[in-house]
Amino acid sequence: PNIRFTNVIENVPDETVAIILAVRHSQFLSMTFKEVIAAAPNVRIILDANNILSLDKVQEFRRSGIQVLSIGRG
Repeated sequence: PNIRFTNVIENVPDETVAIILAVRHSQFLSMTFKEVIAAAPNVRIILDANNILSLDKVQEFRRSGIQVLSIGRG
């Protein structure tokens, strides 16, 4: 597998199909749906491991067909 780590969404390779959000960096907290799709147009799965995405953002991704999994969300 080809795994890359970045703290800048714009550095994600175009062929990325899965994103793991593990750290609450301010740039991840403030990123929009459009920014994620522009940076990773082929993404199909997002794992939010630190409650980074608001429920509204989760719903927006899900409506577009992207599976969003969350760890530790109450």
